[in-house]
Amino acid sequence: MNGKLTMPKTASYELGLTVAGRAKLWVNGELVIDNWTRQRPGEFFYGQGTVEEKGMIALTAGVPADIYVEYTNTKPPEGPEADRSQPALMRGVRLGGAEKIDPEGAIEEAIKIAAASDAVIIVAGLTPEWESEGFDRPSLDLPGRQSELISRVSSANPKTIVCLQAGSAVSMPWVERVSGIIQAWYSGNSVGEALADVIFGKVNPSGRLALSFPAREQDNPAYMNTRSENGKIHYREDLFVGYKWYQARGIPPLFPFGFGLSYTTFSFSNISITKPSSRDAASFSLSVEVTITNEGPTTGSEVVQVYITLPDIGVTTPKIQLRGFSKAKDIDSGKSKVVIVRMDKYAVSYWDTARNVWRAKVGKYDVLVGKSSQDIVFKGEFNLEEDFEWSGL
Repeated sequence: MNGKLTMPKTASYELGLTVAGRAKLWVNGELVIDNWTRQRPGEFFYGQGTVEEKGMIALTAGVPADIYVEYTNTKPPEGPEADRSQPALMRGVRLGGAEKIDPEGAIEEAIKIAAASDAVIIVAGLTPEWESEGFDRPSLDLPGRQSELISRVSSANPKTIVCLQAGSAVSMPWVERVSGIIQAWYSGNSVGEALADVIFGKVNPSGRLALSFPAREQDNPAYMNTRSENGKIHYREDLFVGYKWYQARGIPPLFPFGFGLSYTTFSFSNISITKPSSRDAASFSLSVEVTITNEGPTTGSEVVQVYITLPDIGVTTPKIQLRGFSKAKDIDSGKSKVVIVRMDKYAVSYWDTARNVWRAKVGKYDVLVGKSSQDIVFKGEFNLEEDFEWSGL
């Protein structure tokens, strides 16, 4: 594989090469990385690749550099030295690089710019190098010195907005120091325009978290079971995953499941629960009706979340379980909308492991209506007067 690389800036660049097989990298005829002769097993390519071997090269702005990668997906014959290469059950080679910077110098420069600015926007987070298939994140911390950057910049200018691009929860030791946090996830090519629309008020955000962000890494339900034991992973949190764990243990998360802010405020009123329409699984239905009023200054959307607590059925069940939700879209300031959250047989059922069927038991079911798993604004109940069960979907 060969080509030309033209950089916009004269600087030292760090290049990285990881491979399932063997590879070498030359730049302008100079061997920069040897990931062929003495390989170190790593986690890339689902554990079939090497670690990322790195090398430094000085490149001049505007001057094309010759890039040449020699690669084989087979294992060469044994040499006189011990061979530690990975078997190429998977095939692949990955080349990357970036300007080599001085982290402390870059942070100091960011602090100076922040102190002289009206407001600061920091884009931080993860990439596929840190969360992807085939390997685990070592911790919930942001990689490198990102958290330090956020803390020091926000100390210089408290009007700091942090935009996080990540597909999972991250630690936020700086959460009380910044003025705002946008969880942007991985939003694709138009993420810049989307973030600008939210930050400058063109769009009123109405998203809700589909997971809980723990206040401490130790609060994570799987904290004690994040590594395999003799090739096995034990799911000791049982049914208490996500928000169900925090509810059962009474642990307050940093940001709960279902949480999300808006540039306006909403109130819930006239909440009513319909009586279950049928005792038959196929036609069972239940609904919760809520009037949502926009009490703030701008048009916005709100999500109604309905959680159910099952009666004592003699088996372990989570304290609350999300069973339905619905969004009231684009409610103008001072206006109201009625939202109906409709639920089916799964709202009252559990899986009977002894009989391999879905079951619903007679009893009193609590209904909790809220804005998140922690922000419950109404509690009601209904009675199921007859058992039913079914197999399949």
